[in-house]
Amino acid sequence: MLKALAAQQEEGPRKISEISTLGGDIDVQARKSAKAFCENFGPFIDTYAEINSFIAEKSKVIQGKAHDLADEYFAVASEIQRFAVLLRQTDIPQIQ
Repeated sequence: MLKALAAQQEEGPRKISEISTLGGDIDVQARKSAKAFCENFGPFIDTYAEINSFIAEKSKVIQGKAHDLADEYFAVASEIQRFAVLLRQTDIPQIQ
C-alpha cells in the first residue's frame, strides 16, 4: 500500500499549472496574479514586523507596571485591614 502511494506521489504534478480537477484546470492566471500581489509585500512585512515588536515591547512594560501596581494595591489593602482591626478594638471598649 505504501509503495503504491509513493509511486503516485512521485508521478504527481510538478507545478500548479499541471494540476487538473474534476471541474477542469485550475486557473493559472489567478495564481500568477496572487504571486505578483504578494511579491509587493516586502516593505509592508518589514514595517509590520517593526510595529509588532514595538507593541510587544510596550505591552511587556505595561504588564510589568500593572504587576507592580497590583502588588502595591495588595500591600495597601492589607495595611488598611490591619488598621481596621486595631481601630475596631479601640472604638468599642467592650471588646477588650
